[in-house]
Amino acid sequence: MTIRHLTLGALLLLLLGPACQTGTKSTPAAAPVPALAQPPAPKQPPAERLLALAQQDNRVMQHLRHLTKEIGPRLTGSERYDRAAQWCLEQFESWGLDARLETWGEFPVRFDRGVQRGRVIKPEARELEILTRAWTPGTNGPLRAPARLEPVDDAEFAARKAEFSGTWLLRRSNRTLSALRNELAGALPAGFVSSSGGESLNMTGVDGRTLEQIQKQVPPEIVLRGDQFKELEAQLLKGEQVRLEFEVENKLVAGPVPCHNVVADLVGSEFPDEFVIVGGHLDSWDGAEGAQDNGTGVASTLEAARLIASLGVKPRRTLRFVLFGGEEQQLYGSKGYVKAHAAELSRISAVLIHDFGASPLTGLDVTYAMLTDIQRVLAPLANLDRIRPVTVNERLGLVNSGDSDHATFLEMGENAVPAFFWNQSGAGYDHVHHTQFDTFETVAAADEEHNARVVAVAAFGLAQLDHLLDRTDMAPLSPRRLGVAGFTGAILKEVLPEGRANMAGWQEGDELLTVDGVEVKNREDLVRAINQGGPRKTIRLRRGNEVIDTELDWSSDPDEVERSARAGRREAWLQKRAPPAGGK
Repeated sequence: MTIRHLTLGALLLLLLGPACQTGTKSTPAAAPVPALAQPPAPKQPPAERLLALAQQDNRVMQHLRHLTKEIGPRLTGSERYDRAAQWCLEQFESWGLDARLETWGEFPVRFDRGVQRGRVIKPEARELEILTRAWTPGTNGPLRAPARLEPVDDAEFAARKAEFSGTWLLRRSNRTLSALRNELAGALPAGFVSSSGGESLNMTGVDGRTLEQIQKQVPPEIVLRGDQFKELEAQLLKGEQVRLEFEVENKLVAGPVPCHNVVADLVGSEFPDEFVIVGGHLDSWDGAEGAQDNGTGVASTLEAARLIASLGVKPRRTLRFVLFGGEEQQLYGSKGYVKAHAAELSRISAVLIHDFGASPLTGLDVTYAMLTDIQRVLAPLANLDRIRPVTVNERLGLVNSGDSDHATFLEMGENAVPAFFWNQSGAGYDHVHHTQFDTFETVAAADEEHNARVVAVAAFGLAQLDHLLDRTDMAPLSPRRLGVAGFTGAILKEVLPEGRANMAGWQEGDELLTVDGVEVKNREDLVRAINQGGPRKTIRLRRGNEVIDTELDWSSDPDEVERSARAGRREAWLQKRAPPAGGK
């Protein structure tokens, strides 16, 4: 998910707190994964056949393994991204889909990450875990130098800055990198070393700069794991002599670098010019393998395409599978897509985006006008897996977390498209998201296999409907906010200073129990509960041995007038469709 975002997890934190279309193909890079040789008997309904196919021969983890282990991380504009795009295109083609690469724009520089190695040379040798930002220079080979601490005091910094020339300077102030470079212009260190602040090395980078602009960004900055930074800081504060070696291989090549989405069509039999779009983003940050963000969404999209193609039955409307690039920057790929396909937006029935890791897909939040259709589509999944139930939840508007490719479709004004971000618990996602921990090994196979089944059934079912989804009252409403950050289950990790929770006296460690008498077990339950029904909520929580009831009121929020109006329209809509008294 995009760096500025809000993942769904981060959205929940807030809730609770040029582009032209082209067709490009190149030489095959890898053998495709074949479709199923012997699909189940065609007499079964398509949904049952899909589920049987997925049960006996689910290859979603094969796709994910190749993507993460054979190709690896897929930064937009990198060689690995291009390899991944070509491989995915070949998979789609091998299953009989019409696949192509569509160019949405270009980057001025290609960036490919190589060796990222750090170690202490003196006083005792030990390895260090490091990362650098994307689109920044490296060290041009191993670079050894003594370590120095950046003074926090400005007077001391000014008096000692000549000492920092040729050293690894451990950053300890709020001075920006540009300010440091300017201050030390005549005595630049070998490089800057910053703390990650914890065990995670968070991946980031600024695209869009020219090679010349990037090369001026010297010396390099190393981000060091937080606990290791503290160890070095303690040694230096004790007066020990510390010598460090870093080797950072960041390959920068002047562009322009064309950037693509992968698009593949299974053309519809009755409504070929109407579409159901299924996808996720192919790009990832490049400090790990891009498994959960968003290899899982790519793999479920690929497997859904393979399973549906294996049916041997064309859907009624066209199923379009799209793997977007540039999501992690500013949703570049999906923005390029809607620009290039503007004439089709009114004919897109739905967009399904999987981009929240491998935790089980649990359903969709939909409006009253599309509730019956979505319930029918997802009905085959309702009781399929007791451990991973799939449900449909009604809301007064679609949810726009603003952080993934569904947002682009929802933000098209009067041309907005019904776009959905699958409901998931996100268990374990915060730990791996944009960090060095985002590897294939963190993905539970049973969960990801479930997700491929769900995506396949939902996609095919939507394509089979008699009509496009009803767009009445689908525009997202501003969410009701609590002002809390982070949960362990239903236990609050942080109460923000400004927010309703703090005003109501909530405290870190409080355990949420119910909202208007309905049990909540996690933040997903809580978000759904506070955004349903009227603006006044009774929320019960436990603090130690004490049970506390609190009243929260959102009546003064700007969107509450529209919420009330929609609720009225919903009731009128339902009454028109209610059977007459006596069943006649």
